[in-house]
Amino acid sequence: GGFVTAATDMGHTGSDATWSSDTQKQADFAYRGQHITTLAAKKLIKSYYGQAQKYSYFVGCSDGGREALMAAQRYPNDYNGIVAGAPAAHFQTQNSLYHGWSVVSNSTTGDNTGNVVLYADKAKVLHKAVVAACGGTSGAPDGLLADPRTCNFNPVSIQCAAGATDTSNCLTAAEVTTASRIYSGPTDTTTGKRMLAGSPQFGSEANWIGVEVPNSNSTDAPAPVTSLFSNMIVTGAYNLIFTGSPTMPNINTFGYHDGNFYTDYLAANHPLNDATNPDLSAFQKAGGKLI
Repeated sequence: GGFVTAATDMGHTGSDATWSSDTQKQADFAYRGQHITTLAAKKLIKSYYGQAQKYSYFVGCSDGGREALMAAQRYPNDYNGIVAGAPAAHFQTQNSLYHGWSVVSNSTTGDNTGNVVLYADKAKVLHKAVVAACGGTSGAPDGLLADPRTCNFNPVSIQCAAGATDTSNCLTAAEVTTASRIYSGPTDTTTGKRMLAGSPQFGSEANWIGVEVPNSNSTDAPAPVTSLFSNMIVTGAYNLIFTGSPTMPNINTFGYHDGNFYTDYLAANHPLNDATNPDLSAFQKAGGKLI
């Protein structure tokens, strides 16, 4: 037997966000694009091969994982099996508070006008220290912590001594502050509660490279925080998330410490963009399988 694959541009071309003020294109990106692509693909298969496909599968990761969950939640008859890898189910929170915090935390000015503080080489120094401190008797030879929740590492423990001339294997005071902020994530100053379901965990530092920190090193030319992948993500998702909000915040004025940020800014488009409906009974009834 053979197989046929299909892919979609989710209703727009290019990497800019000029399309995101169009309500139809918003729906195409949020959930409709993969559905109508699937319908078209099935018709083409039947027309070309003279018979319908036996099974249909969807595989996606990150936003593709969100699309996978959208398919299971909204169109339970589209696929026999769905693989949702690392799904960005809480699309709006992730692409506002999470990535926005990554930018303003790793900035010399505390906003998106400054240069990067923590770079790839120091993220590696930090990761090595975390694994050494929390890897147990085995030392976590694979570089992975069995349970990051049991790690009580403090970046201050590897802060460079005052007046140190060689800072290649330690963190400056500014780098310590930045690392601590990345770990903590946005916090509601009224209740003291974290505002994200998950922030970067101890042991994840090497994975910050390319997202929270640039690929370049601290010995290279200064990099503006606008070059961070996290900044690109926030900028791209801006209109998609906040269209319909009472006011349009920007990356520097997100309510990183405001417990009302969800209801004030994210509630309006939550049903459109977030794949968080736990009711998969229709997909189960259709015989679908989800990983």
